[in-house]
Amino acid sequence: MRKLKVLLAALLSLITIHTTAAATNPVKKAPSRKGGLAIKVSGGGWGNAQPQDIETLLQSTAAELWAYFPQRELPPIVVVHEDSGPKTLYEKGPAGEYIVRLSASDQRWSQYAYQFAHEFCHILSNYDHRRQVGEAREQDQWFEEALCETASLYTLEHMAKTWAATPPYPQWTDYAPALQDYADNLRNEGHRRLPLRATLAGWFSGNRAALDENPYHRDRNEVVANLLLPLFEAHPEHWEAIGYLNPAGFPEPRNFAQYLDNWRQATPEKYRLFIGQVIEMFGLEPPDTMRTAQESKPGPV
Repeated sequence: MRKLKVLLAALLSLITIHTTAAATNPVKKAPSRKGGLAIKVSGGGWGNAQPQDIETLLQSTAAELWAYFPQRELPPIVVVHEDSGPKTLYEKGPAGEYIVRLSASDQRWSQYAYQFAHEFCHILSNYDHRRQVGEAREQDQWFEEALCETASLYTLEHMAKTWAATPPYPQWTDYAPALQDYADNLRNEGHRRLPLRATLAGWFSGNRAALDENPYHRDRNEVVANLLLPLFEAHPEHWEAIGYLNPAGFPEPRNFAQYLDNWRQATPEKYRLFIGQVIEMFGLEPPDTMRTAQESKPGPV
């Protein structure tokens, strides 16, 4: 009996220690947000992939960023196949749906995720605010493209972790390493790296004209994406800040510094230090002319 009491006391002690440690050192998990986002895969061209499986995959893809937008509501997203390449259209569906084109087909799940994460980032970043008088303003568009490439890399890497633990379907667990490999192969491409001892500020100074001339030059955009990625890896909650990019109600920026400063002013205070880091990375300073009454309040999104 005495031995039994000693064993029970020891067991109770271990349980108490474990419970206390868990309470004082909780495991930090990314927030989760279920529901509130309708994605519909439409039409043909998907090869041997079933539309329902693609929808499940795209929901899983979107979830990695959507978790950081607890207050955001979006119209449905209709996804169609288009061989010419992925794109989010400015034209909306009859009920205001976003229309996203993807070129992935068959069961190339990594490619679907890579493409859709990029387009979903455009939606979250208010890409449609750029449209003026029937045409999309492309000034500083390269930055949004780089940011959305960052979103693709981030999403692939985090989907790999999610699928290793809780995949949409049990049989998709084995595909988690393929998601990580896809992200690694992209991230390690040679053209994405700065020259030895170079800084983003120096690189930007030498490439600024080329970025303005062709905002869709992938090799240049992907250099920026690789350098932005560590900021979001360290503080993924900052993804919510892209919901204030391209704010409505601000003067059209005359240059990239003003474009970033519009973004900084439009965000809540908690994200301004982060955007200030981005501004500093490019070797820029917010223009004094943009210090207005808007400084103290979030702008519209």
